[in-house]
Amino acid sequence: MPVKAFKEAEGFGAYTVGGRDPIPSNIKCYLINTLDDNEDAPEFVVGSTNTYTSSWRSALKATGPRFIVPVIGGVCTLTLSDSDTSQTKTIYVGSGNLTVLGGLAPGGGCAILGTVHIGASQVVWRHTRHWLDDSFGTETDPIKIGSGVPYTADNIIFDHVSCAFGQDNQFGMSVTDFGTIQNCMYGPTNNLTGGISRGPIIGGQTS
Repeated sequence: MPVKAFKEAEGFGAYTVGGRDPIPSNIKCYLINTLDDNEDAPEFVVGSTNTYTSSWRSALKATGPRFIVPVIGGVCTLTLSDSDTSQTKTIYVGSGNLTVLGGLAPGGGCAILGTVHIGASQVVWRHTRHWLDDSFGTETDPIKIGSGVPYTADNIIFDHVSCAFGQDNQFGMSVTDFGTIQNCMYGPTNNLTGGISRGPIIGGQTS
């Protein structure tokens, strides 16, 4: 019998697997312990089982089933170009089977200033904040999912995520099947640089 991504999950993406795996030893846990935007290799936590400390970028760009847990609160400002897509101030997530548990961040929670572009399937993402500023171009979103070949993405659920000041869309989910966006909030747009400045845009037959 299929298992929900979490108890309150609803919609077409409710049964997204995320970072779970039938073989527990395949699962890695990345503890976000820095707000620096770097590509340093995650460091193994001595005495643990498949647990590593990492930056947001390194954890999101890792491969295989994984859980991402911030143990430091605050804003991670993206400064690097993505190593796969060359997009500026962007993290491209090309390997799925991941669960982001932002609600475990201490203090006031966690946020990413920059674009997260997901081109992978089986993603559970909860309790984070995202926005852009005037330094971004006119075709950028705080969160972009899919957007067509080769950036396809299916089986995705976002819960309690907020986005604001997008130059194009606040949240772009296109060519995505079995997707859910629930309990999310979208703030003001930003058209100071000539962007389209729309709210969320949702595509796919089952989203």
